[in-house]
Amino acid sequence: MILLPPAPVQSSRLLRRFRDREFLAVHFLEEQLQKLHGVETLTHLERVLTEGLVIGGTAFRLFGASASQLREHSAMFVAADSAGEVRRLRDAVLTDASSFDSVAKYSARLGLYLTADTPTIEIDLRDSCCTDDLRAGDGALLTDGAGKLAWGSAALVAESLGLAAVPAAFQFRWAGLKGVVVVAREDDPEMREASRRLGRPCALLYRPSMRKFRSDDRCFCVVSSAAHHEVSLNREIITLLTSLRAPPGQAPPPGAQWDPDAALLARQERALEEAAE
Repeated sequence: MILLPPAPVQSSRLLRRFRDREFLAVHFLEEQLQKLHGVETLTHLERVLTEGLVIGGTAFRLFGASASQLREHSAMFVAADSAGEVRRLRDAVLTDASSFDSVAKYSARLGLYLTADTPTIEIDLRDSCCTDDLRAGDGALLTDGAGKLAWGSAALVAESLGLAAVPAAFQFRWAGLKGVVVVAREDDPEMREASRRLGRPCALLYRPSMRKFRSDDRCFCVVSSAAHHEVSLNREIITLLTSLRAPPGQAPPPGAQWDPDAALLARQERALEEAAE
């Protein structure tokens, strides 16, 4: 076991809610600090996960892990004298723990509280509205985890994050919800209908697919926001862009000054030639 000094980490709802508790981030690695491979150490890891660790006379027991922590073979431990104390902390987060039909789902929902995020504004439950998910003709869910945030609320969130402009969308955590919300104007039909049903302006429109557990946490926490990113051309992107061109016999859209097929393929050929050199 290698002990590292305290280091700043991005906040999460867990750390903010139990700020008076001692937490320990535990990474399970090989001796050379590489990712684990093989099954030789599984017995030892199982003992650590079930019985915990004792450091400096303080017992630390497993609380949970977010999805990203699991990918990195890490987890969050909390200082606790007994497993019952840890269970009470978990029950304070997931008040409806008995409603989960599997350990895997319970662990995944608990991990949502450990996601690194940034707290912004408070949104009252009375200012939110649930609407049905949208499905395709074949029954496929089109709006899985996707809702809407009113422009006014989005502007306050952007200001809280120190952003110069309001992003088009946010990945968020709020109450027991997770997912993505797009910023909607006042004339959005779904937002208008939600406001009519509430009898007041709707700040957050969510769908059943976004609800993961019950929680009284009203802070709108942002995991990430929409932003411009550099992309590289590849065959898939070229195929996607060329599929959007005007059909044969029709004029190209306003502003189009080049043949997308020829231009994109020429750029790809030049890139391949440069790589070959």
